[in-house]
Amino acid sequence: MRHPVEDRLERLLAILAYLAEHGSARLDDLASLYRVTRHQLETDLRLAMYVGVPPYDLPGETPEIHLDGDTVSAWVPEHFSHPPRLNRAEAFAVLTIGRAALELNPGLGRLRSALDKVEEALEIGSGVDVAIDEPAALEHFREACADRRRLEIVYWSAWRDELTTRQVDPFQVFYAEGAWYAVCADDSSGSIRRFRLDRVERCRDTGVTFEPVPGAGSLGLEVFDPPEDVTTVQLRLPPSARWVTDYVGVRLVEAGDDHLVVELGAVGVVWLERLLLRTGGEVVEPEELRGLTGEVARRVLARYG
Repeated sequence: MRHPVEDRLERLLAILAYLAEHGSARLDDLASLYRVTRHQLETDLRLAMYVGVPPYDLPGETPEIHLDGDTVSAWVPEHFSHPPRLNRAEAFAVLTIGRAALELNPGLGRLRSALDKVEEALEIGSGVDVAIDEPAALEHFREACADRRRLEIVYWSAWRDELTTRQVDPFQVFYAEGAWYAVCADDSSGSIRRFRLDRVERCRDTGVTFEPVPGAGSLGLEVFDPPEDVTTVQLRLPPSARWVTDYVGVRLVEAGDDHLVVELGAVGVVWLERLLLRTGGEVVEPEELRGLTGEVARRVLARYG
């Protein structure tokens, strides 16, 4: 059985090859060609911006993707047009990263076959084993997914900086951006949500079974999942905080020489205060939050000054 990640990787590489040959295309035509929704296509194109040779912030090493209304245009680096030649150090790095990917997704059969050939070329007799750190709750969620059993968890919400107890029905467990997540039906919100497993303080099997929701597992491809009561805010940030725009769900509104303005969803003042302290930014909108940075700074000085 093919894994969704394998399908997405093949599609992404095919899209890059198409754009390398044609230069530009209509989004609806590309979506039809690769049999995906326009939303999924745009998600793939955003991911394509990080496909290339590290470090990824150097010009000429990653594809340049430009979305303009209904059209996408692209410049694809030359090294995408021919197979790379690797020295032993580079080949070993590829092998190690690939084995890590197999540890997370054992069903990637084509990757396993390719890595076996790399290993053979390197003449490594004993093979390479890669272990990924696993949170304590991971095995509980894996078993609950397999047996369709409801869990009761104590979960720390980074949005609100609070612990909550809730019951969840896990559909899928996946690894992304350095952390383990689970897609679950959440009884507290009555919706399908993603939970980061290293934030699960405790969990127990309730003994109750459940029926999976059709299509819920496909949510695992994205890790940004804000609660429903999200407040849209605009922040004015210094140039040093441009990294904020790399987060999914953040929209760049304005970019000047000495500042940038971004729009994002925030839930709870605690999370927003942390972001302002970390970036040195200020709230532009909504009006009632404009003095928040000064208030937070005064509280910090009063506590530690």
